[in-house]
Amino acid sequence: MVWIWASPRELYEFRAEFHGFHPEPLGTKGLPYFTEEPLTTETQAVLKTQYSLKKFRKRHSPPVLGSFAVVDELWRDIILSFVPAERVQFVPARITARGEVCEEFYLMLPFDRVVGIDKYNSEIGSMIENEHGTHIFILNKIVLHPDCLRGLHLARDRQASTILYISDDLKTALSATGQSSSFYTVDEYNYGVLSNDRPVYN
Repeated sequence: MVWIWASPRELYEFRAEFHGFHPEPLGTKGLPYFTEEPLTTETQAVLKTQYSLKKFRKRHSPPVLGSFAVVDELWRDIILSFVPAERVQFVPARITARGEVCEEFYLMLPFDRVVGIDKYNSEIGSMIENEHGTHIFILNKIVLHPDCLRGLHLARDRQASTILYISDDLKTALSATGQSSSFYTVDEYNYGVLSNDRPVYN
């Protein structure tokens, strides 16, 4: 089974916002956080929030607005036990709030890409097809190709880079730590995320 990794269900209770990288990466195609190549080792992700950092430190993957996966050291190590180190990068993240600073998290950059979205059966609001392939910008309902991860444990969708897939085995291992609010079945994603009707997660 393939799961979709998206913003945790706590997003509407508290969250951080991504404010870029420091130093700003050069030579990456498109948005740097969707890169398929490693950023330099001195790169740091800059996150800001108006909420207490105590809320963030209670989570292994705190809510960040947008298509960002932020994890702590424990989740980083679990992911690296499934995903080869050369296929994912964990960029140190600096979260600032109310004069406080937290540097206990990493912004995760998976490099593998798969064609997961069935563009013929999904409900797509905006899409461009050209010599470079299919680029989906607005999704109203997702239908996935069967076994779209092709044996991988973590990958973004090649047609829609904001969509991040995770295998059932890796999802189970991460959820065993006590947090599973970032993971959605396709139905949950369609009716809870794309419809903006997120349930409150306890």
